[in-house]
Amino acid sequence: MPGGPKSAAPAAGSENGPSTTVRIRPDVAALPTYVPGARPDAAAAAQIAKLSSNELPYPPQDAVVEAITRAATGVNRYPEMTGETLMQALARRWGVEAEQVVVGNGSVALIQHLLDAVCRPGDEVVIPWRSFEAYPICVAVAGARAVRVPLTTDARHDVPAMLAAITPRTRVVMACTPNNPTGTILTADELAELVAGVPRDVVVLIDEAYLDFVTDPRAGDALTLLAGAPNLVVSRTFSKAHALAGMRVGYLVCEPVLAAAIGSVATPFGVNLPAQAAAVAALGEGELARTAERSA
Repeated sequence: MPGGPKSAAPAAGSENGPSTTVRIRPDVAALPTYVPGARPDAAAAAQIAKLSSNELPYPPQDAVVEAITRAATGVNRYPEMTGETLMQALARRWGVEAEQVVVGNGSVALIQHLLDAVCRPGDEVVIPWRSFEAYPICVAVAGARAVRVPLTTDARHDVPAMLAAITPRTRVVMACTPNNPTGTILTADELAELVAGVPRDVVVLIDEAYLDFVTDPRAGDALTLLAGAPNLVVSRTFSKAHALAGMRVGYLVCEPVLAAAIGSVATPFGVNLPAQAAAVAALGEGELARTAERSA
């Protein structure tokens, strides 16, 4: 996941910006600007690795490119509004119901939708820190307050401390495994401890954007815990292992009631037609394995 924040944008009417009578939310005016890593030009791209964005250096598989090309001829029409075909493909892939899947314009957008659906002004969201730089920004946009729990001295999630940080105002507890930027994992035991320790009226969001690259056999897989945790939301993406960062497709898996609530605040037609086609093709038999083999 790319980039990081810079200093907050100039407040409306400040000496650094044009005078205006438009009133911006003070908490929004104070947000740092999220800045991705710089893009190398075409001539330098072969020699430069933009590590801040964690992009796969290889293009998508041929079957995926062909699906994008076919879909491009139909962009005069709107895509499926909620990505029903992709939802069904993901449901088959993970052995869940299609009603448990929400697809969106990248996993960050879906995390924002989740926070918008469950947080009220003044609520709290527990996050590990440091972790993905977009988390506290998303929390602030939702009107909530990020409660940052420091990582351990070996850069791992401090699960007991995260659970101890939960208060009656907590609405979401977030974790990232493997963690961005440290690369450390939650083991299966740690993940189970975290999910079991969060009250059932508080959402547990596990961001597994990089799980496909994990080789540590101790690593947990949050999807295996869904059946016993109605408050669990698992976030995954096509940007990393599927080599589709430029298409912007992510998905959440959770209980149908929670999925419906997240979908109700999502932007209609949020995933474009070629992106939906690319993601469905990327789920084809062997596509991820071939991509992962090139990345090993």
